[in-house]
Amino acid sequence: MSLSFLTRLIVFLAALTLVAVGGWQFGPTLASYLAEAQSSTTLDADIDDRSIVYRLRSDRPLEFVSSQPIDVVRGLVQASVARDQRARVEGFVYSIEVTLFGIDGALLDQHVVALHSDAPDFVFATGETWRFFRDRPELAAGMDEIVVEASAPIGRSQWRLVDADPAVRAVDIRVYERRPLLASQALTNFHRRSAEEQEMLALGNAFPPDMMTGEEMAYAAINMWRPLGPAGIAGRDYEALVLYEGTRRGRTRVRE
Repeated sequence: MSLSFLTRLIVFLAALTLVAVGGWQFGPTLASYLAEAQSSTTLDADIDDRSIVYRLRSDRPLEFVSSQPIDVVRGLVQASVARDQRARVEGFVYSIEVTLFGIDGALLDQHVVALHSDAPDFVFATGETWRFFRDRPELAAGMDEIVVEASAPIGRSQWRLVDADPAVRAVDIRVYERRPLLASQALTNFHRRSAEEQEMLALGNAFPPDMMTGEEMAYAAINMWRPLGPAGIAGRDYEALVLYEGTRRGRTRVRE
């Protein structure tokens, strides 16, 4: 028996021992991780992104304060529904009240916007971006967008759920601001962004950032939305949830 053979045998036995010990020690952790990963992808979507959303209330509004005076505010909202309503053909109807205040606190405007969300299964079947919660009983229905402009600079906005279809368990929102920029400022702003941020800004363009014209870069920067967080204390004044976003996998399976 050669020395090299004995060396390889010793190394193999040592590695086998490490694997056995590691499996005993880390097996439960690994199993838990795999279970959580499966839970995160049970809707046949690969996770691309995740966002913080805030649950709207009907008894009092959520307030979002702008980082500086702005002329337009945007809300991305979707209804959350029970699993037994995931294939509801008529979808879900709800309405939201948006109140705008100026930088001096004066009331600028108030709107009540009626919205309609498609059922979760319908959204998933279209192959569009699929949004879902992790380890929660409700499912996210189709997303709606609210864009509200004001005649004077906006200092803060309030968002309240007015009413909703009985099948709607909750309505969640993300609020964004768009800072006013001149074309010359916008181009400089685009160039100051990281490569990843430039790619995100270029998603609505047919070409990647290195092939965009100066005018296209400026337009992308001008239309850049920045997320806002609600005023107050988490858990007391607002409820924050993690909303996962993914793309549909190649084959659709219906899960019960």
